[in-house]
Amino acid sequence: MEILRDRLSEQVDQLQANIGREGQNSVESFESSQAYSAFLTGAMAQREKLRGSIADLGLEISAAKDDLADAYRELKSYEIAQAARDAREKHKQELREREKMDEIGMGMHRRKSGAA
Repeated sequence: MEILRDRLSEQVDQLQANIGREGQNSVESFESSQAYSAFLTGAMAQREKLRGSIADLGLEISAAKDDLADAYRELKSYEIAQAARDAREKHKQELREREKMDEIGMGMHRRKSGAA
């Protein structure tokens, strides 16, 4: 959408340049000045239409950026929640492993104490 907006802005600039060129050409003859009047009316209408389209695209771009920001915030909240779940699961796994190691150590200690 931003590329389209830039292209429309370029068209406005080109149209403005054409208006200037045609204005300079219109001073050369009476027929040219009459044609320039019709050209100018159409060119100005086209310019306003392009400017309206640029403004509309600006609103759409802004809305799209807002939607993107909302989606990013939502994604980050899911990522944070998943990271918290992963951390809890890792902690539980570490506790289970520590308990197993403690049981093995206690069993070895009992055997060693019983054998002595």
